[in-house]
Amino acid sequence: MISASNRVPAGAGESPHRAACMICALQPFCYPHNLPPRLMDLVPLVRAQRRRLARGESLFRAGDLQQAIYAVKAGFLMSRVPLDDGRMQVSAFAIVGDVLGCDAMGDGFHHSDAIALDACEVCEIPVTKFERLLEHAESAAAATRLLGFQVQRVTGHAAALAALTARQRVAGFLIDFAQRWEARGFSPSEFVLPMGRADLGSYLGLTAETVTRELSLLRASRITASSGKHLQILDMAGLEAMREQPEKPAASRMHAPARARHR
Repeated sequence: MISASNRVPAGAGESPHRAACMICALQPFCYPHNLPPRLMDLVPLVRAQRRRLARGESLFRAGDLQQAIYAVKAGFLMSRVPLDDGRMQVSAFAIVGDVLGCDAMGDGFHHSDAIALDACEVCEIPVTKFERLLEHAESAAAATRLLGFQVQRVTGHAAALAALTARQRVAGFLIDFAQRWEARGFSPSEFVLPMGRADLGSYLGLTAETVTRELSLLRASRITASSGKHLQILDMAGLEAMREQPEKPAASRMHAPARARHR
């Protein structure tokens, strides 16, 4: 069973779902400093612009014209990319404070779907205001950092898919998820996994059966405990070791020389 903790489990209940503005990636754009007079009409940008989504509802779809840049205020969303053969590839899971919609900043059209995994609330900055805000040097620098962090996550994930085993991918995902919650001030050892096994498998390049098997192994090894979608990390050091060395070396097949028969 998952034990009680002094820190609030991330994603459990109303309070952990809500991201304070100070931990939101769009905060530099919502509360910009030293704006020139010609841009003062942009303030406030998003405080009165909120959007709520029901579970399964889309924030935008691939092919949609970009309308805004979004930040997750409450809940969880999943990004997925349509493939040429008609399948959907999960590309990201967004939690409170994360930004969505940057995929359309190149040509003005979204190249992925953003789907609510539960009841969600997002803040939005209309793209016309966001583009005007980039005339401000400090805001342009913040946008560069934001895009840089997103590229860093994408390239790191691609490298993991190319080089890591299934066990390493699952362990690495849980460590990364824990670190993301900790960076937002929530518990890194207890949080909600809002996605299904098939969606997590798509993100990690694994089958749902493989994801289930690896999560079961973590529970059997007492590295994690779970109840429904709530997960607790009991042994972070063990999880990190599994990420670095996913399997124990196989037992040697070599045998000691047979003893000479007694005559």
